[in-house]
Amino acid sequence: MQDLSNLIIGNDFKVTLPDGRQLPYVYFDNGASTPALKSVQRKLEQFIPYYSSIHRGSGFKSRLSTHIFEEARDIMRKFVGAPDSAIVAFTRNATESINMLAHYARVLPGNQVIISEAEHHANDLPWRDIAEVVRIPVDNCGVLDLGFLERKLAQGAGDVKIVSLTGASNISGTVSPYREVAELVHRYDTLIHLDAAQLAPHKPIDMTSAGIDFVSLSGHKMYAPYGSGILVGPYDFFTTCSPLLEGGGCVEVVTTDTVMWAPPPERLEAGTPNVPGAVAIAQAARSLQAIGFPILEENEEELTQYLLQELEQIPDVRIIGHNAGWEPASRLGVISLIVGDLPHELVGAVLEFEHGIATRGGCFCAHPYIIKVMEVDDKTVAEFTRRMLDGDHTHRPGLVRFSLGLYNTLEEAKRAVAAIRQISRREFVLDYELHRDSGEYLPRGFDYNLKQYFSFD
Repeated sequence: MQDLSNLIIGNDFKVTLPDGRQLPYVYFDNGASTPALKSVQRKLEQFIPYYSSIHRGSGFKSRLSTHIFEEARDIMRKFVGAPDSAIVAFTRNATESINMLAHYARVLPGNQVIISEAEHHANDLPWRDIAEVVRIPVDNCGVLDLGFLERKLAQGAGDVKIVSLTGASNISGTVSPYREVAELVHRYDTLIHLDAAQLAPHKPIDMTSAGIDFVSLSGHKMYAPYGSGILVGPYDFFTTCSPLLEGGGCVEVVTTDTVMWAPPPERLEAGTPNVPGAVAIAQAARSLQAIGFPILEENEEELTQYLLQELEQIPDVRIIGHNAGWEPASRLGVISLIVGDLPHELVGAVLEFEHGIATRGGCFCAHPYIIKVMEVDDKTVAEFTRRMLDGDHTHRPGLVRFSLGLYNTLEEAKRAVAAIRQISRREFVLDYELHRDSGEYLPRGFDYNLKQYFSFD
């Protein structure tokens, strides 16, 4: 296993615990957002002295920034294996990309959009207001029911506008069989979109060979947390309606009575684009390819196998979406679990305040799937919904999630396993208080004094 930890900014940080100990900080929340690669920071430092507003500027820096922005666009096209004819639009993140795709989909009355039960809210909510949403059943191990999908495509008789699917579950880590889905979707003359926000930092994507029509992803999940994402798709798809966001930058001519929209991708990029963000995501893509996905996959598979083998032997630990016969290529290093009857918020707090380990707890913006895999009944859902409307965020259903990054090490994984073993034995050192307004468990009387770490003063 190769040690890639020195590629990341801030990986030498030590956190001070309430008992005064300082421990190397372990970050297992990469599924939410990743730290920055050093190579990304260096590239930004090189670029920033030249930064200027792009397109139509007559100064040298504007011309150079425009050139760099378009070069970044080409890098991202190649990163996802898109055909030369595809457009690459820069967005704020994958959420904006999917909202933009839904806007341009030109859904008509009676049209359907097919997603899976395991989708992130970003690939669920944008479709609800424009079409009938059909959900492909997903079992507790994250496996899609492809037979159901084919039946719905056959029954749709041309009414299915698009199949929009996550590349990998942010709950179970299961990688979608998107190549098989694409072949099936095209057999019924339908389009497929791949939400690659979780997938892109871990496994290579080739839209052309896989038959994928659209891809969306976020830089902040692939070691470039500087506010940029992309939407990739066929040029003609984006030419027949007005933009989602309207203003400068997305037009050719405007009079008091008419407007002529710019062609794609500029049509999708209203306002001044985040050029530094585009530089960052493009450099992150280049860095991942330079490391090599075979190395990234081998490292992640080794750590994932270790964690699964050790965690499943701990009494009271239930791993969600774990199949004993799992194949390394079929999942990412995303492990969601329950520890007995302990609230996920408490488990996360003990990991943080007593072990210096960062995880994530809750429903991970996939509430319907969490409710299904945790077998939460309708009465319980109604009850915690009522409490939350009253400002009481305690006792919410949820899981604890470990999500791996390219820089995580076996030593960090061993610390996590040892911590969960202690937690399963209810060996807590601190006295925790449950806060009604946030649902968090916090040590009584402890304050991080965050200003000592960073302040604008």
